Amino acid sequence: MKFTLKAIAFFTGLAMFGEAANAVQLGLPQQPPNHGTSISQATEPLDLSLLAKSVTNLLQSDRHQTDSQIEFRVGSKGTETTIYLQSKMITQSGKKFRAEVAYTKPGEAAKTGNLVISDGKQVWIYRSDLRQYSVTSYQDFKDSSDWVLIGISSFVFLDFPEEDRKVVVDGNLSDKNVLGYLGLASNSELKGETRNFDGQTAYVYDYKDPKDGFTLSAFVNPETAILSQVQLAGKSDDLDILLTEKILSKTVNPTINANTFRFSPPKGTQRVKTLSISPL
Repeated sequence: MKFTLKAIAFFTGLAMFGEAANAVQLGLPQQPPNHGTSISQATEPLDLSLLAKSVTNLLQSDRHQTDSQIEFRVGSKGTETTIYLQSKMITQSGKKFRAEVAYTKPGEAAKTGNLVISDGKQVWIYRSDLRQYSVTSYQDFKDSSDWVLIGISSFVFLDFPEEDRKVVVDGNLSDKNVLGYLGLASNSELKGETRNFDGQTAYVYDYKDPKDGFTLSAFVNPETAILSQVQLAGKSDDLDILLTEKILSKTVNPTINANTFRFSPPKGTQRVKTLSISPL
């Protein structure tokens, strides 16, 4: 399955894609999706203090490791296909990342071997099940759909200007300036409310793009200001789409070495012109 990607806006500082991230162009329903049970009213004031703390948590370091469980549902006319993936992704400023991807349902032992690696200029995609790999530019990879499947939340770091990150590191972000920092003109572009999901309580920020109409949702722990889940839902080419990334763990300043962002083809592996991480 292929779907085009285009300009997911700077989303509440929790999954910041901007012009550099070329995200899924979806025609979403007119109302934002209500993933989880709301336990507050729509008139609940937007929690800007929690938002500022969440952005600060995400940008304190220039590198992270995120372990995620991803569920990607695609449905049309009563039929539905679901892709389950587990992703262990190390990101570092300068457009560098290493993602180990496994097609694994929750609770099953992960079958590792598939890799997506960027050195900041080019991207290698390796499919262990096919014994194939491809090489493409970083920009072409982001113009494809594959980055969505390896961890939406991790792409917050890849194109974030270091000078802007230092604004946060230096403690200059607050509830008074966080909207402007994120490029949001006013509260009207962002909605927030408290919801229950999977036995947990989260404060959920919904961002609806005013141009393309899609909505993104970020689930934040109200006590720790840590992002726990990201959802993308909508409709594209008559397909109902729901992608949920559940963040299992996040490590700040993971250990990296000279080979972290390099790829060496295993013996007997064939290079092909194009390759997708999606099994569909």
